[in-house]
Amino acid sequence: MVGSPSLQEPTASACRSATAAPAVLAGLFGLFLLGSVLNAQPVPDTTLDLDDEVLVGESAQLRVIFDNASGDSLDVGFGPFVDLVLPRNGVDGAQGQDTPDGLSFVSASYLGAELSVTSLLFPDDGSLGSGTGCVDHPLARDTAGLAIRICGDSGDELVVIELPFGSFVPSQPRLEVDLSVDVSALADVNVPLAIRHRSGFRFGADALDNFCCDPTILSTADPDSETWPSASTEPVLFRLSKHYLGPEDETATGPNFPQRYALRLDLADGQDVTDLDLTDTFPTNVAFLSVVSNTPAADVAEAPPVGIAAQVDDRELVVNFPAVNGSMDAVDAEIVVEFFVPLLDAAGQEVLPPTSGDDRISENNLSAIGDWIPIDPRDPATAGNVASDPAGPEHELSDQSITVQKSVSLAVDQGTSGLSPGDSLEYSLHFQVSDFFAFNKVRLTDILSDGQRFDDQEDVVLSFTQHDVTEELTLSAGNIKLVPDFSPDDAPPNSGTTTLIFWVSSELEDRGFGGTMLGGCIPPAGIAGPLPDCGAFNQGGTQGVLRFRTIVLEDFSDDFLSGDPSVDQNDVLYNSVVIGGDVLRLDLLTSNGFDEDDDSSASSRLALGELSKTIYAINGSTTLPDPLEVKPGDTVTYRLQHTLPSLDFESLVIRDYLPLPVHSASEVTASSETVGAAPPPAGTVSLGPLDTFLDRAGFTPQPAVDADSNRIEFDFGTLDQVAAQDAVID
Repeated sequence: MVGSPSLQEPTASACRSATAAPAVLAGLFGLFLLGSVLNAQPVPDTTLDLDDEVLVGESAQLRVIFDNASGDSLDVGFGPFVDLVLPRNGVDGAQGQDTPDGLSFVSASYLGAELSVTSLLFPDDGSLGSGTGCVDHPLARDTAGLAIRICGDSGDELVVIELPFGSFVPSQPRLEVDLSVDVSALADVNVPLAIRHRSGFRFGADALDNFCCDPTILSTADPDSETWPSASTEPVLFRLSKHYLGPEDETATGPNFPQRYALRLDLADGQDVTDLDLTDTFPTNVAFLSVVSNTPAADVAEAPPVGIAAQVDDRELVVNFPAVNGSMDAVDAEIVVEFFVPLLDAAGQEVLPPTSGDDRISENNLSAIGDWIPIDPRDPATAGNVASDPAGPEHELSDQSITVQKSVSLAVDQGTSGLSPGDSLEYSLHFQVSDFFAFNKVRLTDILSDGQRFDDQEDVVLSFTQHDVTEELTLSAGNIKLVPDFSPDDAPPNSGTTTLIFWVSSELEDRGFGGTMLGGCIPPAGIAGPLPDCGAFNQGGTQGVLRFRTIVLEDFSDDFLSGDPSVDQNDVLYNSVVIGGDVLRLDLLTSNGFDEDDDSSASSRLALGELSKTIYAINGSTTLPDPLEVKPGDTVTYRLQHTLPSLDFESLVIRDYLPLPVHSASEVTASSETVGAAPPPAGTVSLGPLDTFLDRAGFTPQPAVDADSNRIEFDFGTLDQVAAQDAVID
């Protein structure tokens, strides 16, 4: 879909000749041109999104979020910009009198396009006292036409970012600028650095450069940047992280279910640490097994006892790296450690209550300390001068007697690529039984959300392993209970869900395998002593996986919050499962009156199309100049493209915000359903050469103009085609 508005000549001001606000042609635009808007007062608003920690000597990424926070749709702001003050001095820069060791500007971009930025250092002119100075703002003017002054510590950096919109209306989506800054290789570690920010509208509340009557609007007018809002980040030498390599932050207990942690350290590029101790502090209800691997070369300086829960004073795994060098890689040192949850904790008590089998938590902590010679000679170089011990446990593991995990995959992709109506999903339910427990009457209760139905034409397949024997079987219909809660099968009101109960124990019993699930350390006749003894009997982990399929519907039957029943792009289908069973006495293998369960869930999102906007032509020519520049009187043709993975969607609206005062949305008054490569005349919308929507859907909406927001809308409404087809809106 291509539309060609022409660039407008600026109008005159009673104060002075008007100069059109500059337009950066990137991303989605939003604006419109008319005369001065009396009494309108846009509200520029800025927030910063940045990490709590940044690595010394590396580039850090943060996000600047700009918005027009006015509640009145007519409060248009013109010439939006953002001011940032970066602490370039850092801790040791001494207000510009010494080598800086803070943060400095690298680049700013929006949707991948570089933005126009002015960077200024505050001088030392004593404006606010010794070691301070002021600079002229490159964009903002007061009512006398003079540059607004901004003051700060000498040597710190003022960064003024021009945003790629001539104007900004309150209804526009907030604008997110990606900012890159350099963290000095000399930065002091563990000392926060504050970035100060504000925003404004260069031309005020109208499109004219009439500073006498409509000066620059600022979110914070104080020239002293020290009073502006701020957000802080802390330079660090390295980051620690712990990654559980098992399923869903849980494990069945026992030696047949060993799990692993990957303990990782990311060291700042170009930095070196020696005699680095990485310490993993085990909880007193987890048993260490081994260090599986370490990179680079390292020695195990201390380790908990193997195979049993360690006492409080003997539970640290300490791995010493003689040297670690910071590289461009995300991981500069790694340890993989193996463990399991034993029967007894360090106090000799059973980790899980033997009668109920209720879950328990194991908390794991990671820390590090090493020697570092800072590049900056002003910083101390003492033994153990860099350390990290993040607050709280780095991981919480759920220890369980019976557990289940669910996953989902696209089994059959009908027609269009990606999940869409008519496709089949396959759900896999993986379950495990602790080595120290026994269950019967085990069942999997699975709830399918509306928008999908159980596929009874496909087998429900169970693979089950107990005491080193694996059975592969298909569940019989008698051991699958389907409970519909959807129309028209049941009288409303309904949830649209389908509850499936898979009687696993009954199926095993029917096949002659016995319906009792015994943990790997539970003999077939039950235990003889008070506790299971894996040294006397251990036949491997008891576990299984059950698989079944569902079919994605064309329409929801009951539950559709959007108000449209069709299953469309970006709709989400949910599924949850609970495994439950009766806990058995381990000596008699009879029910003790308790039932234990665990749950899991999975979801699938229907495929969603992609939207793009580009400049297609200037003055009717698709050969664009380099560099890309336009002038008043030029005709600019924009191209909007949206790929639709299927012709199933609801309330699809494409909104294009045009830049004020460069383009007026009201100029667009005509449309053509001609498909072709020729750019349309100014004020007209036509279909581009790749458009297939008109042919496959049979219509194209007429453009609608919202003059207040200076935007053009294309309302495609709701469509639900039974035949699977994709399309391109061009």
